[in-house]
Amino acid sequence: PGAIDGDFGPRTAQKTMAFQAGHALVADGIVGPKTRAVAAGALPESAAASSISSSSAQPSFTAPPSGPVAAMHRRGRDEIVRAWQLVFPGSMPSLAELQIVGAVATLEGSYGRGTYRLLDHASGATIATTSDSNNWGAIQCGHGPPCGGDCFLTTDSDPKKRTADNPRGFFDWCYRRYPTPEHGAADLIKLLTVKRPGSHAAMKRGDVDAFSRDMYETHYYGGTSSNPETNIDRHAATVLRHATAIADSCAEPLAVRRGGPMPAGGPSGGAADDPFRCGGS
Repeated sequence: PGAIDGDFGPRTAQKTMAFQAGHALVADGIVGPKTRAVAAGALPESAAASSISSSSAQPSFTAPPSGPVAAMHRRGRDEIVRAWQLVFPGSMPSLAELQIVGAVATLEGSYGRGTYRLLDHASGATIATTSDSNNWGAIQCGHGPPCGGDCFLTTDSDPKKRTADNPRGFFDWCYRRYPTPEHGAADLIKLLTVKRPGSHAAMKRGDVDAFSRDMYETHYYGGTSSNPETNIDRHAATVLRHATAIADSCAEPLAVRRGGPMPAGGPSGGAADDPFRCGGS
């Protein structure tokens, strides 16, 4: 473990989210009352210690955790595997590929089950919601309203669009709706691999920093900072946090890292023993 310095930094946040995911808590990195209660002994001491005392980001569970967060990741893994076959028939993804795709899917749309909101631009009040889009990557239709067809209207934001009447830079845009989770996942996989071979290469190496850099440079995401390095660093930190929560929920090794590729022969080097059976599901 790192030195005790009183600083809630990236490593502490990573461990907090891994602990939360393993104990059926919302994996948001915030040490609220529920997280404190579990860590203080609401669960057996051995169970809490096994989740937070490891010196690496590898999970230490002897059995797959239960609860809604773990169930979400296991369900998402099954859907990613089926979608992978739609994009790469007959090919098996590595554990690193599975974890990074899952991390992006969690970040962007909760495996296609996130709620999109149409907002009033002045007040920020919710006008309407869409929660059945199967959109795994906040994938847009490429135009504004009217939407129609397989698209739905939601509100996005852009600092460049801020005005006195619209202080948060809201704008309405058409996002894509998919018939099944697998179709939504397949489109996200294409965006991360086929359309971005540099991102895919970094994904195979388990190199989160290189992955986030290529994704930024190919305009998959932007960021709120005027400094590109800050935006890339924030994205990479978030991807690693989600990948760590996935690994813990699936009781599997963490196959990705920051600071360069995974070592040769590590978990990212090929398909896991059975990477599709996340948590034994």
